[in-house]
Amino acid sequence: MPQFDKTLSISLKPQDPASIAQALQQYRQHLHDGSAFRLEGSLRFNIEFVNEQQQPLSNDDAGGNRNLLVHALSAARAHHTFKYCTEAVLFAAALNFPELLDEIKATAEAMVAFSRSRNDFSDLFLDDYNVFGVEALYMLARQYPELSHYLATFLVPYWDLDSGYTPVELLGKLVEEFGWRRELIHAYLHCDGEQSRRCFFQTAEGDPVNPSLLEHFTEHADDYAWFKAQLLKRLKQTPLLAYADEQTLEQTQPILEFFYSLDDWPVEAELEDTELWRDQVKQQLILGHRVEDEALALQDALGVEPKAQVAEAWLMDDRFAPWQQDKTDTGSAQAEQESGKSPGQTQGNCQLPSLDELPFFLLSHTCKQSDFAQLDTAIADRLQAALDKLPTHLGGIAYASYRLGRPECTEAETQALLGWLEQHFLTAYMRVFNRHGGRFNNDNPQHLILKAWLTEAKEQQDADTMAAVAESLLGKDGGTRGSQISQRQAAYWLFFPDDGFQRGLLSLFFLLNPISDNKCDIHGKV
Repeated sequence: MPQFDKTLSISLKPQDPASIAQALQQYRQHLHDGSAFRLEGSLRFNIEFVNEQQQPLSNDDAGGNRNLLVHALSAARAHHTFKYCTEAVLFAAALNFPELLDEIKATAEAMVAFSRSRNDFSDLFLDDYNVFGVEALYMLARQYPELSHYLATFLVPYWDLDSGYTPVELLGKLVEEFGWRRELIHAYLHCDGEQSRRCFFQTAEGDPVNPSLLEHFTEHADDYAWFKAQLLKRLKQTPLLAYADEQTLEQTQPILEFFYSLDDWPVEAELEDTELWRDQVKQQLILGHRVEDEALALQDALGVEPKAQVAEAWLMDDRFAPWQQDKTDTGSAQAEQESGKSPGQTQGNCQLPSLDELPFFLLSHTCKQSDFAQLDTAIADRLQAALDKLPTHLGGIAYASYRLGRPECTEAETQALLGWLEQHFLTAYMRVFNRHGGRFNNDNPQHLILKAWLTEAKEQQDADTMAAVAESLLGKDGGTRGSQISQRQAAYWLFFPDDGFQRGLLSLFFLLNPISDNKCDIHGKV
């Protein structure tokens, strides 16, 4: 079975509202009991929606909403991979029937509840690049702007803005389409990720696309008064989703969180210097009043008890315990079935997956050496063929560096890895630096020296001096929010591509062994 094919199916007649309603009800049940997902390193969405002939739903099954479906898929999927999109087709078909709106809303609530219970971007994937739910909730918001809060709430705080930037940028598309109407302000108030809230008015890279909410309030003071009243109402009904183990709930300041993301704020401090930036924002004015004073007044109205909570999954000793038994049972069943098959390739007594089934998806979100080892075992002696399929992002770089340092790496594999790294290493690094790490200045002699030192084997410079130059270039999270590493949070807790550059540093760490062993001239090659 291909790596991301689904083992559960829900059958329906896409032109029959009664059949669609039944499918939505079945889907909700799978979301409620967790069976909509299977365990593959992290969770993977495991449902395909099919027609009466048991064929996956197609775009044509969306009926009159086909154009809406195509728009949503194109807008939400950065890599334009459309193989697993039947959930979106189901919603597009359902939106043809106004009488199904209550069923649709109930299903949207179940999708949001699952996402919030996990608060982990890596547990929402349906294939190597895309997550479940996004297109469905976006189409719902396009047809019913007053329901935009479902999408905003679905985008939980632990959301990777590197590989998952297109879903959060859908928020800006809604503001572009409808303006800052109160339905969109309501959605803003139900979005618990600070970086995601900024995407209502800018891209994930920080480029402006819409007026900020602060700019809107400057011209619509009545909406600001409404915003404050609704913020209190929201926090009384639903606490802010907090970051696990980052700070105590009593220290969380949910009201200020929503003020910080109203604008880029014209302060001297850089956003990455979080504490200083926030201190300066507190002194800024909003309609003639200091931000801090406005927040304190609202806090007094709210009460002293914390209005924040940690997601259910992060309170468990084993976040995947509900799926562990299913994984064991599935593995035993597959072993029995495969005993009578002719394997594509075996290692000892174990059947290896085909190259198309290799768990490359692990590299999109992990920094754990155990995951690198799992992939390495699956690849075995097929490295040169696997390199054609290895992702060229930092996860792929980290694995290639890991494999290069393995003592069993042959001379032929070493040369193949060096060639692959020479082709992709610097590009992957610079992609992250350009996106998150400050700006390289070709007019600055120090920056040019640093670049030469990193990329030219003969360039000799003092390492401490070069580290200081790099520090001046790179953005620093500062410690409290976003998908980057926090000063209060252990690095291994975040398995995202935007992970404080952990995989980039792991690559360099793995490469130290071949260099120290004189196995190869990595510095000269890469």
